[in-house]
Amino acid sequence: PNVFELFGFVGFNRPNPNLKPEQTVGWDAGVEQKFLNGKIVTDVTYFSTDFTDKIELGFDSGGFIYVNGRGTATRRGVEVANTYNMLDWLALTATYTYTNAKDSMGREEIRRPPHSASLDATAYFDERRLRATIGVHYNSVRTDFFFQPFGTLIVDLPATTVVRASLSYDVTPQATAFVRAENLFNLHYEEVFSYRAPPFAIYGGLKLRL
Repeated sequence: PNVFELFGFVGFNRPNPNLKPEQTVGWDAGVEQKFLNGKIVTDVTYFSTDFTDKIELGFDSGGFIYVNGRGTATRRGVEVANTYNMLDWLALTATYTYTNAKDSMGREEIRRPPHSASLDATAYFDERRLRATIGVHYNSVRTDFFFQPFGTLIVDLPATTVVRASLSYDVTPQATAFVRAENLFNLHYEEVFSYRAPPFAIYGGLKLRL
């Protein structure tokens, strides 16, 4: 538990110094298969995680308070990834993830989209030292809390499709310069109810491998 959960916040949640740490047991298993002499690579993975004493937001006559869930929260799902090396200099990667996440009461876990997918195209130049990528990333409708003075409502956050792009160059075998654009079309969307996700932004830097 963090400070906010243990000691509370004035005007929102009461303190609960008796919170216990969460415990998780998880596993995953997958298979990778190549087709057309490696031009297509498919990877399928199943994952499963069980949470005990999961820290969750509760509400009683005294207001909001974080508590340890009495039941077992679960997260199950499947990830599928396909890479198609169309040409020596061009590759397409498509991914899809299905997630079935439940809290300790068996309710849908908030802010966990059941469906997410992406499609990225990467072009390689200068003996693959220069890489340019553009990608489309999708998250389906998911739920979140709408806090009220005397309880909470469960509301839907709309599905979102965000475009990203990046350019990187291996200056040396140990150093890579990069520039990355997030939310390329400045989409207005929310990952947490009533809080706008970051707008269009550009980042640049140098990665060093020591």
